[in-house]
Amino acid sequence: MAKIPFLKKGSTISLFLLFYHKMRLLMVKILLKRIYEEPSEADGYRILLDRLWPRGLKKEDAKFDEWRKDITPSKELRQWFHEDKDRHWEVFQGRYGMEIKQNPDFIPFLREIEKHPVVTFLTAAKDVQHSHLPILKEVIEDFEKNKS
Repeated sequence: MAKIPFLKKGSTISLFLLFYHKMRLLMVKILLKRIYEEPSEADGYRILLDRLWPRGLKKEDAKFDEWRKDITPSKELRQWFHEDKDRHWEVFQGRYGMEIKQNPDFIPFLREIEKHPVVTFLTAAKDVQHSHLPILKEVIEDFEKNKS
């Protein structure tokens, strides 16, 4: 949190601001969906999180607010995972989790999503629960719980 020179350390206002800063991302609801599903009002801010453009989807038909390729698994990790998804799933979770934590775009991404009360992560993957989206969601939730 940036220092605010006119606030004294330990003051009620500075404690409130610190508490608010720590809690505000936890109030963001993160949903997971396929890009091919019909959007709904409940989706909030929609972010496409695939490195490649979704197959068969025309750009003019795509309904999302932002496309973030920089937060997705690396090309090498994605290709390795797709060789045998069932066998590689557990290792993929750990490797992608490490990629996220080492990604210089991760913190700016957090700051962007915390501006919205509801964020929907979108992917073209057929099995959303065994894609990179739940891993990213878990890393974000763990990061926010453990930040000091």
